[in-house]
Amino acid sequence: MNKILSYGFAAALVLFTALPALANSYDVCLDQGDDVVNGFNFAAVASVYPGGTVSKSTAGVECSALSASPIGTFFAQGVAVSELPKASATDSLYVVWHFRINGQGAFDTTGPTETTATYPQTIIGSTNIFISPPTGQATVTNLAPNAFRIKVGL
Repeated sequence: MNKILSYGFAAALVLFTALPALANSYDVCLDQGDDVVNGFNFAAVASVYPGGTVSKSTAGVECSALSASPIGTFFAQGVAVSELPKASATDSLYVVWHFRINGQGAFDTTGPTETTATYPQTIIGSTNIFISPPTGQATVTNLAPNAFRIKVGL
């Protein structure tokens, strides 16, 4: 019986160390020209990096100078809400975000972006539970004017 448990534990350990996308945070860095703004509407496509790639900075980050290679693509669409009368003073945009992690799946979030250091986003779907749970709450941390980290609860 002990031998079976040992083999089972070893197999589980091999399985979990072989899954490359067990990371639970992702950094997004937007280069100049990665977004298009039309009035109050915008769309963006940028690179996704492993969480911890981008350091906090009050200045913009040079995405092409990052030490890591992108692991996916970030897609965003949104509309400005900061000037609307019922918006919170910290609300900036209302967005729908899509994170495609190369060869492993994707997840989507939605909600207002805020001018605060961290804020929540609602996870509205995932194709792979090892990159993000299918529902729940993510935490976004603003790292620089053109970069943020999203942490999903795994």
